[in-house]
Amino acid sequence: IYTLAFIQRTDTKEVLNARKSVRAIENPSGLNEILADEFSIYPNPVVDELQIEKLKLQSEQTITIFDLAGRKILEQKIYQNRIDVSQLSKGIYFLKLNNTVKKFLKE
Repeated sequence: IYTLAFIQRTDTKEVLNARKSVRAIENPSGLNEILADEFSIYPNPVVDELQIEKLKLQSEQTITIFDLAGRKILEQKIYQNRIDVSQLSKGIYFLKLNNTVKKFLKE
């Protein structure tokens, strides 16, 4: 698994740091195939509730939310495909689930 994410300035749209999670799979042809992330989050920006799309919850899983400084803001087990983020202050956050990191903006 390769992890990539990005940090982008809101005023100039300049990408300051880029990372995204992808998975390399060895296929029978001997070529590595890069698969897209196993889930996505929306809406982004979010006000109250963050939805997780394409996530197959077979058992409880733990999500962790970090702020831009890398401080752990929230860690909780999830049982559904949504997360209440209404208590977060406005700002940019990173959600980590299954070694995949997604960036979102809280309004």
